[in-house]
Amino acid sequence: MFMKNTNLVHSQTELPTLYEELKTKLKALESLVKNMVIFNSASGISSSQSV
Repeated sequence: MFMKNTNLVHSQTELPTLYEELKTKLKALESLVKNMVIFNSASGISSSQSV
């Protein structure tokens, strides 16, 4: 029983950290996509040709 409670407390304290990591990575991905759109439009590549 004690081990279960310890694991639960550990996972609860880890969740905010994981959330912040995920949020940071999603923002980076959004930024990358925006940069790709800007680059593709500047170089004349249509969105259907981009990856």
